[in-house]
Amino acid sequence: MSWKSWMYKIGQLFGAAATTFIALQLLFHPELEPNLAIRGFEVLGSLIAAGILGADILDINPEED
Repeated sequence: MSWKSWMYKIGQLFGAAATTFIALQLLFHPELEPNLAIRGFEVLGSLIAAGILGADILDINPEED
């Protein structure tokens, strides 16, 4: 694996961690977004993004199916 691939994987890892952090902050600190509908959408979107990035880190790719 080339250094570019390693850098890409590290970037994906940080992205997954950041989106998970955002979701947890919104869950445990509801004062950050008082509107329940928007907060729920942001949490769900963050968790989906973390899942997609996590799958990409592990090379789980639907194109290979």
